[in-house]
Amino acid sequence: KADRTTTHLFICLLAYYVRWHLERAWATLTYRDHDPLSSDERDPVAPAERSDAADRKAATHTTDSSEIVHSFKTLLESLGTIVRNTHQHAETGATITLDTIPTAHQQHALELVETINP
Repeated sequence: KADRTTTHLFICLLAYYVRWHLERAWATLTYRDHDPLSSDERDPVAPAERSDAADRKAATHTTDSSEIVHSFKTLLESLGTIVRNTHQHAETGATITLDTIPTAHQQHALELVETINP
């Protein structure tokens, strides 16, 4: 159906757009090269070259601030452990909501998300 196809395409493009922004915001926390050459400095025909910072992250598996380097997937999995639990007492009906406290690494990732300016 045409309307379903259009909607599906829109959702896929929106997801790609969100991922594109997240990958750039989290470049310092992931294996992604966060210091690539500008388009003026690179040869469009030559193979891509990684920066020294990206080579250092890949070799040590740590960031410049000594945090563990993640892939995009493992960083999302780490953030997925932040949860909100709602408990309701059976007799009184009182409700208590508890949120897990993000680790320092998770908090840093969340702060980087706030820097996104689309």
